[in-house]
Order: sequence, then C-alpha cells, then structure tokens
Amino acid sequence: VPVSVRVEWEQPVGIHQLAYGAITRAVQALEEAKADYGVGVEAGPLLADPLPPIEVQVAAVVDSEGHVSIGVSQGFMLPSDWVSRVLEGTPLGSVAEEATGRKGIGRTHGVIAYLTYGLMSRGDLTRDAVLMALVPRLNRSLYTLPRVSDLLARLRQHVKPTGTGNP
Repeated sequence: VPVSVRVEWEQPVGIHQLAYGAITRAVQALEEAKADYGVGVEAGPLLADPLPPIEVQVAAVVDSEGHVSIGVSQGFMLPSDWVSRVLEGTPLGSVAEEATGRKGIGRTHGVIAYLTYGLMSRGDLTRDAVLMALVPRLNRSLYTLPRVSDLLARLRQHVKPTGTGNP
C-alpha cells in the first residue's frame, strides 16, 4: 500500500543519509498503513573516495516489533557531468531530466533504464534492494536484527538534520 511520507532532503548523499531515509520511510509507512511491516526505499550515491560516486537504492524493512533489516541494490556510476550537481543535493531525476530532455525520467522507469537502453529499470533496482533487505528475515536464526530506535539514533550522529551533501 503506497503511503505519503516525509523526508528530510531532496537528494540523499552517502550511506548514512540513504539508510536514515529508507528507515524513516519504512517507519512512516508502517505507522500510516497500520501494518505488520513497513518498507522504505531511498536512492542516491554512495561515496568511497577515491572511487567515483556509485548510485544505489537502499531498502529498509521495519516490523511492528521495532526491528529493521537493510538491503542494497546493484550500483552504477553516475555520468561524469551530473556528479557535482547531485552531490550538491540536486535530485538525480532533475539533473537527468535537464541533461536528456526526458520529462519525469526519475519517476518512471528511472535513470538506469535510460543509461542501460531499457535493460534494467528503476523497479528492478527497487525489487532487488527490498529482496536483499528480506534476507535476514528469511534466515531469522542467523541474524539479530537491530532495533529501529537504536539504529536511527546512531545514524543521526552521521547525518545533518536537514540539508544535503554530507557523506
């Protein structure tokens, strides 16, 4: 069930903002839908100098008992001319829309569909990130899932409360 959620930045940058955003979305979805599970997904670049930024999706699955599991999609390098604007906080979809002239590119099949000539879509990346977040739930005896509140508190130490661009 899709729900309307609030996020703190237009374009998250770095694993901390991506995970924080995905978990926050999952918690909001769980609360709004009054469900047993909430799923949140956040997309943006991972930063690991000296590597170029790698665009990924991070998924979080939160349960009604307050535990969270995390998964990450496949990643791809951003086009060189787009990197600086995305790292400054401009949403990748907006940068791609301006560069390609394709209206709504970030909301339909995604930038990845454009870059792969349709071989992969945004939906494929989302599906795979969510599937990876489910791995610990499929193998409960092998994992101790962190508490949402504990993980969010630790992530808050690494992210700005508002704004963009910090890794």
